[in-house]
Amino acid sequence: ALATGPRLDALLADLHSRGLFSGAVVVGRGGEIVWEKGFGLANVERGVAFTPETPSDSASLAKTITAALVIMLAREGRLDLDAPAQRLLPELPYPEITLRHLLSHSSGIPVHDYDFFDPYVPRGQVRTTEVLLGVITAEKPQLFFRPGEAFEYNGFGFDLAALAAARAVGQPLDRLLDERIFRPLGIKSAFLRPGRLGDFPGVRTLGYRTVDETPQIHDVFDYEAFHGGSNIYISARELHRWST
Repeated sequence: ALATGPRLDALLADLHSRGLFSGAVVVGRGGEIVWEKGFGLANVERGVAFTPETPSDSASLAKTITAALVIMLAREGRLDLDAPAQRLLPELPYPEITLRHLLSHSSGIPVHDYDFFDPYVPRGQVRTTEVLLGVITAEKPQLFFRPGEAFEYNGFGFDLAALAAARAVGQPLDRLLDERIFRPLGIKSAFLRPGRLGDFPGVRTLGYRTVDETPQIHDVFDYEAFHGGSNIYISARELHRWST
């Protein structure tokens, strides 16, 4: 561990100096953190430094949290992974799709990316999972394949699985995650991002990319209030806690 720290310091400092990395890194052995450090700014305009305690967008790592929650509820008998997802998502127009299909990217729902919904959702409308599911209900797009017969990466499937979990217990997803995942693990930094970025709690961690040696904002989209496949914020230190 003593040798790891200096090498990581040098490696990450070099990447940061060349504009290739800003953020936080946590290295652990089992449940023990052996090295952690932040590099650069989480918010350049506000001068907020990036630290291991800085909540940032976990992107698709949110899928691991959603999958764990759904499997936990399945073990308790609160939902059935192999029953039609329509039991909890009656709006879903595909009776053959199960929660297991949603979690294994094998549902066939024809949503490559969220821009699929752009023609159907007015600009400026907050996009909840229910709103996006309403589009699928109304349009009934043809499945890419019969559920379970192929694989196609689909983040929206995890949003639907998270919505099903919340309905199974009769609680909002944020409260359910807090009670079942975050509090038991002592995770205090994690939260679901609000649909409007203007409603963000505290100083928001921004994404940047370097252009001509200058950091320029490379941000997430506004009006996203679908959660499960993404849009869970958590610090690097507590992401380490989750991973162990």
